[in-house]
Amino acid sequence: MSFLFEFFLHVGARDFLPYYKELKSEGRIKSGVVSYYLLRFLGYSLLSIAIAVLLLWVLGGLTFDGGIKLDLTLNVPVPISLLVSLYLWWTMIEMVGNTLHIYSRGGIAKATVMGTKSRMGRGFNVLLRFEADGEVIETSFNKQIGQKSYWDSLGGQGLDIIYAEDNPELTLEYKPATFVDRCLDKDRPELKLS
Repeated sequence: MSFLFEFFLHVGARDFLPYYKELKSEGRIKSGVVSYYLLRFLGYSLLSIAIAVLLLWVLGGLTFDGGIKLDLTLNVPVPISLLVSLYLWWTMIEMVGNTLHIYSRGGIAKATVMGTKSRMGRGFNVLLRFEADGEVIETSFNKQIGQKSYWDSLGGQGLDIIYAEDNPELTLEYKPATFVDRCLDKDRPELKLS
């Protein structure tokens, strides 16, 4: 299980991997949190395989006439299905890896919401500004379609965020109730806004 988890970290959170190995050598890893992230990694991997199969079927590379027939001689369906599903898999694995990185190496701050910016049909970014270590940082985090009007209404208002202390541009909205379930370091106390 450890090898598989490290593989997913290598794909989705390369910057966090050395810190993970340090935590592991010191025995500070929460096994329940590893299981939480590993289930997410595996779930998104299965979803990507399902998307590849669906694309192969839609593009004619997979048929179900009298059994399952896979036609790998078709030039278009196979590469398109593989590339699309690999891109989606990589994106989802990085999303989970970033969450792990932020919650395990995070600090919290009060940020000002500056507005939103569309991501061309893939949700939108919440633009924000906050101060960390005496430096003003402007960054964003991703949200899904359907919540844009709520985030637009927060323009100019404060928001509690959690950011990775080693890379402050990695941010998420801070939800104290989920911190214990998502922080890998068992010696790290729950964060409080000062």
